Amino acid sequence: MHDGATARKDGSGSNVAAQPAAYYSAHPLLPILLVATAIFLIVVILARTPLVGYVVSQRVQASADRAATNTPLAPEQVATWLKSDAVLASTVQQVCPRDSLASQNQLIAALGSALQVLPHETAGNRAGWQLNLQYHDRQLASRLLNKLSESLTSQLKNLDQAETQLLVQHYQKVLAQARDEEDVARVALDRVRHEELTLAMQNNERTPPPVANVPLTTPVVKMNPAWVELKEKVDLAQAKLEQLLAARTAQHPQVIEAQTRLTTLLEQLDQTPREPTKIEMKLEEPKSPIPAPMLRGPEIPESARQPRRLVRQASSAGENAPNAAAALAKQIQQLSADWSTAAARRAAAETSYNDAQQQWVRGLNAEGWSTSAVWTHAQQGGRATPFQLLLAGILAVTGGLGVWQLGRLANRAGLLSDVFQLQENLPLPVIGEVPLATTEPKRMPTNLSVQVFRVSQFSFAVLLAVMIVCAWATTNDPNLGQQWTLDPLSTLGQAFDLLHRRVMG
Repeated sequence: MHDGATARKDGSGSNVAAQPAAYYSAHPLLPILLVATAIFLIVVILARTPLVGYVVSQRVQASADRAATNTPLAPEQVATWLKSDAVLASTVQQVCPRDSLASQNQLIAALGSALQVLPHETAGNRAGWQLNLQYHDRQLASRLLNKLSESLTSQLKNLDQAETQLLVQHYQKVLAQARDEEDVARVALDRVRHEELTLAMQNNERTPPPVANVPLTTPVVKMNPAWVELKEKVDLAQAKLEQLLAARTAQHPQVIEAQTRLTTLLEQLDQTPREPTKIEMKLEEPKSPIPAPMLRGPEIPESARQPRRLVRQASSAGENAPNAAAALAKQIQQLSADWSTAAARRAAAETSYNDAQQQWVRGLNAEGWSTSAVWTHAQQGGRATPFQLLLAGILAVTGGLGVWQLGRLANRAGLLSDVFQLQENLPLPVIGEVPLATTEPKRMPTNLSVQVFRVSQFSFAVLLAVMIVCAWATTNDPNLGQQWTLDPLSTLGQAFDLLHRRVMG
């Protein structure tokens, strides 16, 4: 039963009022959850600290195919090069070509102060750096950082190629110098060996053989000096080859070179006659009471005796021959050691030169440097404080309790506010209604359930709008997709910050 005034007001909207009652009877907790969630999200979005900016990061590291293993630049040098006016201006021109000159200058100044370069070691101790850039627009900062990294990798590859080319030129000069030193040492050794051989021949000519040991018909055969010299070189080359094979394999460059030199000497030795072309037969003279004079060799001109002091001393007096031979032997030993050292330096220089050439060829076709994906390293501001979260929770709980109390009053047992509630609570059908006039005050408004239903609809619209904004922001900013699982509340605020920047320009 209800009075006439109520019947007149609700006569046309009685069907609308019946829908909320049936809805709440089927879902009593849904309006409470909708209102509480909407209040919590609104407070979290609005009550946040001001957003200062985002710190986006990217790594620039040496690729696995990089030929060189050293670090070409220090972090300070990389930062100096990236913060130069030419590099920053070129980057801003490529990323923001349509901006005004004043906006580009402001962005260049902001980049110069917000860019940071830190050292970073990758797997295998390869060289690398981490670039950090702080800016309020994360998308723009990511594009700028990508362009800066591309410029840096291109410059590093050119630097590696130039450095490797200089390294090749350096080892080429070192190799030429080592070969010259080896040639000088070999020539000096050959000269002293020739002196030793000449001294030995002169001593043999000066001292006659014993008469008792030489038959009368036996010719004294003189050895070919060239053959003797080649034989000594063959013996030395054979000894050096055996020494190298004791510590190195047959494929070692020094072993191959020693084998080649030994083969060449053997060929020369085979082509050189062992005996002179004219053999002088010297017969033993008959015994005579008069002692035979000491044999003398051919007179050597003074000009021929000038260049070699040791040979001149040896030929001047027979008693000084042992001292001269000992001096020559000592000198040959020292020169042999010098020649071995020069040969080792020349072999090491050849190895370094070949390695540098191979490194330069690999560097031409290698990628050299690679970059990682840009990620959000940190966020400055734009977060909800613990107090703000507590306040949002309290307001959400209060709003949910209020909706629950209003729904409870609207559906309180024993209170019939319209004909439809009477039909739901009575088993008999209602044929008609009779309006009655009464002066009894109403305890609650008859459209209370309708108002609660509208509040629930508004809360649902708020939640739907938040979902749409979040989906749009995630599509426009791929970095947000990775942050929803890590920090959903901060990501929610970032989505609305992005919407605000796009709308407000």
